[in-house]
Amino acid sequence: ELQDFPASLLNTYPAYEEVLEALSRYTTMSVENIFVTNGSEQAIDIVIRALFHTGDTVIVPSPSFFPFYHFLALEGVHVAPLSYSRAQQGEWVFPFEETLRRLPEAQGLVLVHPNNPLGVALSPDQIQELIAQAQREHVYVIVDEAYFEFYGTRVQHLLENHSNVAILRTFSKYFGLSGLRLGYMLASKELILQFHRFRAPWNVNAFAAFAATRCLQQLPFFESVKNEIVQARSEEHTSELQSPCNL
Repeated sequence: ELQDFPASLLNTYPAYEEVLEALSRYTTMSVENIFVTNGSEQAIDIVIRALFHTGDTVIVPSPSFFPFYHFLALEGVHVAPLSYSRAQQGEWVFPFEETLRRLPEAQGLVLVHPNNPLGVALSPDQIQELIAQAQREHVYVIVDEAYFEFYGTRVQHLLENHSNVAILRTFSKYFGLSGLRLGYMLASKELILQFHRFRAPWNVNAFAAFAATRCLQQLPFFESVKNEIVQARSEEHTSELQSPCNL
């Protein structure tokens, strides 16, 4: 509920201390490791401009979230689109071995976990090996975790020993605030300082920051909504399997 929204926020420039503190509690990360953005698209834009240069190569296991291709192209970065493949059971498979093999040729790697639009998730061991190998090869890794609250796993624990990783998240999915455009990144303090160089001081509006803070104070409600969504999808999947068309 947003009835307590202070009208004074509408005629003053936004301040982000409150939402950063709320995100710090939510993520268990220091405020110095958190960077708020005007939607995850701005996070993608900033991380690409901060980390890569014209002529660089970034591996993007494909298909992937379309803004990655857009912003990489704007910076003149070459995309190496390694394709997901079909297993015998018809499921999509991440190109793990090929990605590892191509890392020495690249400056960056994009991991959308779970994948959008395919819904495929990497195993924890796969992610850890990819990130560790990327660090040895001095390759930056962008991990898009837009759906991590639904999937239940995350990679932020790897930030402690891997300074080559930037994790992108959003308030559009789990919290349902897509119209307010609020995202955030988790990364090392050094990378966060780099990102600040590419963002204007007040890109995130005051209402979005306020709403996000209030949402983070109502986590039991959002968890119950998520459980209802997961249950509904499970029942829908079961119904599809039992349909005469699928027998």
